[in-house]
Amino acid sequence: MKKLLLILLCLPMLVFGQVNLKTYIPDDNFENILEFNGWGDGITLNDSVNTLSVEMLMSLDVSNENISDLTGIEDFT
Repeated sequence: MKKLLLILLCLPMLVFGQVNLKTYIPDDNFENILEFNGWGDGITLNDSVNTLSVEMLMSLDVSNENISDLTGIEDFT
């Protein structure tokens, strides 16, 4: 009975514990740069990238890339 209770208590953590954090990147040009450089989530033009991929990004040159919205850059470190 104790094993069953333990399994029932741990099951929600296994199901809901795997959070895939996303960073919202509405500018398509900005997202394409991140995807092209391997910092995206592998899906182009879905307006998001994996937060874990960009949170360690210290610098990125996006000059002359026709970016009009830098929303999401706050998740970069």
